[in-house]
Amino acid sequence: MAGRGKSCGGAAEEAGGGSSADGSGSQLAPFSERYFLKLWAFGTSTDGLGRTELDFWLLTYDEFTALKREWERERGIKPPLTKEQQANLEAGRRHILEAQMRAHNQQREKMRASGLHAVELPERKEA
Repeated sequence: MAGRGKSCGGAAEEAGGGSSADGSGSQLAPFSERYFLKLWAFGTSTDGLGRTELDFWLLTYDEFTALKREWERERGIKPPLTKEQQANLEAGRRHILEAQMRAHNQQREKMRASGLHAVELPERKEA
């Protein structure tokens, strides 16, 4: 593979420490012993990338990221939404709710205009 020699082994270069390599999304301080232990465990575990220890530590950042994305794709793990995608989803949700409210209000106005009102049920008398 091109770029061998620059050992990275994980997402330590991401701002804020990135997410853990095991897909859990937990945040660990970059370059902490625990962070690298989790990277190593994910990279060498048979439930993770299944690489040999030497092969794992020789991975470049791009190689690790590509392998992790493939691992996630095979398991149906979707990448987290970007801020823009989250904003678009929220705007769409608000648009749908507003359209439903308008339709509901229009239906109520039609019922009032036609003289139809909600029927109230008589109170039940206790025996």
